[in-house]
Amino acid sequence: MIIYQPASFQQERQYILHVMLGEFLGLEYQSIYEQRNNICITMQDNNAKKLIISDAFFNNAMGHWLKRDSLPKQPLAVWRVENKEIRDVLTENQLPVIYGEADQFGNYLFEVDNEVRLGIDVFGAAFFMLTRYEEVVKQENDEHGRFLATASLAYQEDFLKRPIINEYLEIVWWCIKRLWPAMERKQRNFKMVVTHDVDYPFAYAFTSWQRTCRSAVADLVKRHELLQPINRLIQTWRVKAGQFYRDENYTFSAIMDISEAHNLKSCFYFMTEQLNSKYDTFYPFKHPYIKGLLKEIHSRGHEIGIHPSYISYYDGHQIRQQFLRLREACQSLGIFQERFGGRQHYLRWSPETWQHYYDAGLYYDSSLSYADKMGFRCGVCFSYPVYNLTTREALRLYEQPLLVTDFTALEPKYMGLSCEQTKEIMKGIQEIVHKYNGEFVLLWHNNRLTSAKYLETYKSVFEA
Repeated sequence: MIIYQPASFQQERQYILHVMLGEFLGLEYQSIYEQRNNICITMQDNNAKKLIISDAFFNNAMGHWLKRDSLPKQPLAVWRVENKEIRDVLTENQLPVIYGEADQFGNYLFEVDNEVRLGIDVFGAAFFMLTRYEEVVKQENDEHGRFLATASLAYQEDFLKRPIINEYLEIVWWCIKRLWPAMERKQRNFKMVVTHDVDYPFAYAFTSWQRTCRSAVADLVKRHELLQPINRLIQTWRVKAGQFYRDENYTFSAIMDISEAHNLKSCFYFMTEQLNSKYDTFYPFKHPYIKGLLKEIHSRGHEIGIHPSYISYYDGHQIRQQFLRLREACQSLGIFQERFGGRQHYLRWSPETWQHYYDAGLYYDSSLSYADKMGFRCGVCFSYPVYNLTTREALRLYEQPLLVTDFTALEPKYMGLSCEQTKEIMKGIQEIVHKYNGEFVLLWHNNRLTSAKYLETYKSVFEA
């Protein structure tokens, strides 16, 4: 396969072709840069057939790189797809066009002789979504410095709940097969990825007796509970005496039991430093209880990762030091993993965080889900290698997009869903990911499995 494309933005073009054609479809190709205003795909041994694709994003970015003038013009145009074969690979019959242009009749796809012309700029749109380009340009953040879902193009144009880049990819593949029916793509299988941020490994183990007594008094005076104060004191005594498995937050064995019953591995992300007393939760990482937990996770074949502290997302030194503590602790316990990944505390992430992860020696990040809305923040349900928009370099780091989070769904300050509503939205997202043989990445905190209703909600995702 030969790709003829404009000579501008060669690093960016090389990156997105590698992701879309190489990583996602598993195709081999050669790039040729020349003076042109679109992208032409043909075959080396038969160049009579051609796939012509719009190049709107990079053409528009000339002179407007990382500026608002390079963002998609809203409201977006919508392609009302009539071709049944293409409709079958979409989540809906109407497809938002992030970048591109229709012909004079409003068509985005048409065939002429041995040519297929696609008016949707699939590569430019994929670059825009996967690199989180708009988050560098807009910088519309909440009180925790997190980019707001409501500020995103996906939310404003109502496609946050669909993996639009997967849809674009399927359209490209349809075009390729239309021209070259013998072509084969990389085979993928649906994958469940269950992850757990360990913010509160124990409810009682590391709480002082003074604080425990204050909580017991509050149970009695403010909440008028008679048995809870006694239960709190007994539980604290038992856990501090060594019966750590009695702690209500110690749901790790149950989590691993559930994962193993479905032939899955859980990944547990640990905090190794607590630098912000307001937002970082305290637990002594070198405590015997934590060491024992790490050993149990590893011995049962599950994964350990890093959960960098609240302030770390803009501080490469902190991410590197905190990961080093984790790795050294694991090695001291005879725990060796081929690769480590991480997720930011509070999902505090910015595009520069990727560079910090790469510099620290991490293999992947899994922070990219909005805190205030669930959906496909990156527009895709595949892991993919990332790109630093500032240095304009591809990094040997993968993003594992996070799709469902317990706190986003259940917390009143975010979506505030009931357990039944949460089950429904998880099921819906899971069905979409199944359609594209993608990765359903779930975050569920260990301390949100302490009640029967939350445990039942969590288990429901394995039954879909």
